[in-house]
Amino acid sequence: MKRSGGLLLVVTLALSGCSTLQPESESADVTEYVTITTTPRAAPDEVPSASAETRTESSAVGIDNAELSAIVDRAVAVHGGSAAIAISNGQSVSVGGSDFDAPAWSTIKVPLALAALRGNPAQYDNAAAAITESNNDAANVLWESLGTPSQAALSVESVLSEAGSPIAVNAEVLRSEFSAFGQTPWSTAEQATFAANLGCVQGADTVIELMGNIDPSQNYGLTQVAGVSSKSGWGPNEAGAYDVRQLALIPNSSGTLGVALTASPGAGTYEAAQSMSTQLAQELVGIIDQYFAGEC
Repeated sequence: MKRSGGLLLVVTLALSGCSTLQPESESADVTEYVTITTTPRAAPDEVPSASAETRTESSAVGIDNAELSAIVDRAVAVHGGSAAIAISNGQSVSVGGSDFDAPAWSTIKVPLALAALRGNPAQYDNAAAAITESNNDAANVLWESLGTPSQAALSVESVLSEAGSPIAVNAEVLRSEFSAFGQTPWSTAEQATFAANLGCVQGADTVIELMGNIDPSQNYGLTQVAGVSSKSGWGPNEAGAYDVRQLALIPNSSGTLGVALTASPGAGTYEAAQSMSTQLAQELVGIIDQYFAGEC
């Protein structure tokens, strides 16, 4: 599936109170909205977007990792902690920041939903709730519909492999309060590659459509880019500090790119991770047209 079109960042930052937020309960109430300008913020060292005429096929994904690292550095300067962003055309990937195999949280619901729908299209309502609302109960039903935990993990792994991200999915619960699949280690670079190839995976159109209708309570970071299909995941690491994971399919003038980010702010709160994600996304939109998309 190939998409194209201009980019607009619709920046309405959704904040939810820490006192009511439950880890990995991804349908938290929105208590405050902060409207930010829709024009990507220009930094003195920001590289202007390249035109289609100035890009070359030899550039593959596009600009080098140093530019992405600079974006991450500016976010870390504001929010502390660490972060990573990655852009992929399906064959190659550019990464900036500190990338490692962090828990996937609810981003894993994308390949899970696709695997479940392949097994039983009647699971659509659960897939819709798991993707658009990030409903954990619905995701558990999808997981159980795939058989034993080992069988379910293999089914999800099959989808991941088809999309160029052959990682191992957790079949056993590692932390008692969280799902087995949500704790699957998944790097930012692997997520971007998965997103870039998702449009070429059989049966993915339904899930991608759902990813374009995310609940407003999750309207931050990459989800705010116009025309994007995205999925967020969040939760506390073992030290109790929140991470936000996001993967997305983002259109530019050459097609559709896979993008992913991980935000781990110094404050360790979900709100701070949302804000950090939004800063990363704002700057990323300013350079996204320098990248060549793949065929999906």
